[in-house]
Amino acid sequence: MLTNATTAIATERAWEIAWMAELRRTHKFGGQDLIDDLSSRFSSASDDGLLGYLRQHLNKLGGRARFWRWKTSWSYDEELRLLQLGGAASDLALSANATGAFLPGLAQFNQQVSNLRQTCSIDETHFLIIGSVSGATFQSYNTDLLRLAETETVCRLTVTAIALKRYHLQHGDYPWALHDLVPAYLSAVPNDFLDGRPLRYRLRPDGDFLLYSVGEDGEDNGGNPSSTNSEILAEYGPLLAGRDIVWPRVATPAALEEYHRLSQSATNSPAK
Repeated sequence: MLTNATTAIATERAWEIAWMAELRRTHKFGGQDLIDDLSSRFSSASDDGLLGYLRQHLNKLGGRARFWRWKTSWSYDEELRLLQLGGAASDLALSANATGAFLPGLAQFNQQVSNLRQTCSIDETHFLIIGSVSGATFQSYNTDLLRLAETETVCRLTVTAIALKRYHLQHGDYPWALHDLVPAYLSAVPNDFLDGRPLRYRLRPDGDFLLYSVGEDGEDNGGNPSSTNSEILAEYGPLLAGRDIVWPRVATPAALEEYHRLSQSATNSPAK
């Protein structure tokens, strides 16, 4: 999936260049007028009568002046930051495709983003699109690419689980190791896309199998599917929320009880 992501990121960067040029020309951002937005930043409590009328016009002039400054100078700095952010994301996708491991490139990406945030902190009041350096613009690339990597990982787990089931149907039990699936059921032992090593697999004493990926933290927790974060559990479900991404088995009563407890805790958490 990240093979297509590199093309998508390149396309988005080209779109950002054209988009920023259009913003400079029209001062329109979706259904929002940038001049109106800038004018509102000068506003305080509205006054009635002539004073309020004059204040509105002064705010409008201030918004136009600020937009002109952004258009002629600050917008190019903001465009550069957007392109640098996209470049870091592209480097991550290319690295993951070349090495077969996503997490090492993610660490480098996060460092590049941290450096970029530091440069933005000086100019963030000038930026109209990126906004605050702690906002969603920087986090969105990290989140989207991580979700792509997890999807690729789940796809590999699914293909491997199908091969294991086919082996079981033919032989009556599951293999001792994944290499027993090659070449009859798989062309090669599947790797964990997150760390580049083979997917973890072992037989259980009850004759079933344990198949898993190391998950986002890159640590092999022995196939531990439990989650310590009820918010992640509620948003992504038990598969991606676990310490490891474990191919699901029939849930035990204890596991069901823990899942419902965490789900209920997330549902009843007080609003922030």
